Amino acid sequence: AARVCPDEAQIVAVCGKNAELRRRLASKQYANVTVQVKGFVKRMSDYMQVADCLVTKAGPGTIAEACTRGLPMMLSSFLPGQEAGNVPFVTKGGFGDYSQKPAVIATTVCGW
Repeated sequence: AARVCPDEAQIVAVCGKNAELRRRLASKQYANVTVQVKGFVKRMSDYMQVADCLVTKAGPGTIAEACTRGLPMMLSSFLPGQEAGNVPFVTKGGFGDYSQKPAVIATTVCGW
């Protein structure tokens, strides 16, 4: 996002219980963008309330909450089988888009 829209983005990366991902993201330096790395958060709803968009995997609970808030979402992955049908629900329903490519995700999100 920093290269596509420098100084215009703030990213909050919520890693849940994935300690390795949290450590890896927190150890990086980010130019032209403010990045906050969080582990498990109890009030995800508060983050969604102030967000301009959401980048997430295609989990049904997260999709449902984002839809009720009118929060556009960029899906970056899905679990084969149980979450695969959520991708066309989001993209064809006009709730967001899907890509696994970080550059496409950044460009799309910065265009919203």
